[in-house]
Amino acid sequence: DVARVVWGGRWRMPTVEEQQELIDNCSWTWVSKNGVNGYEVKSKKNEKSVFFPSVSLYWSSTRDENSKYNAMGLLMSSVPIIGVNQLRSNGRAVRAVFSEDDSLSVLTRVVFKPNGGTGFMADQIMEAGVSQSLHPNVYVKEGCVFSGWNTAKDGSGTGFKNLDSISIF
Repeated sequence: DVARVVWGGRWRMPTVEEQQELIDNCSWTWVSKNGVNGYEVKSKKNEKSVFFPSVSLYWSSTRDENSKYNAMGLLMSSVPIIGVNQLRSNGRAVRAVFSEDDSLSVLTRVVFKPNGGTGFMADQIMEAGVSQSLHPNVYVKEGCVFSGWNTAKDGSGTGFKNLDSISIF
């Protein structure tokens, strides 16, 4: 969840159900605020509102049931619609939500080391208890074929295959 990783605390990405609730329970008005076009979304229940700048798609935290590589989102068209799925690597906008009811996340940093290879890989931030795929290997070592990750440099620790889905507790 990119909102939790970047902002921390109780910030998170909305679910597709929460996005649908906005469509069902709010009025959507096209406006310009400080020179930025977008939708003012006002609750029909309590008159509170939120502004969505005009972008093509806002991600939800809901994955597409048919593909682990796709996520669902809110399409910002002339009539906002839910259920658009696209590759999660496409880099779309996120409208984070804050919830007093959510528990705080425990984040762990996974560090990838080349073990004699060359190249660069950024650390991966993982949320405890949430299954996530490891970043793909990009390191290169002449004369070697990558066989997987290991928690010990000499390979005596716990092993993981490239792109394995793991949970850290």
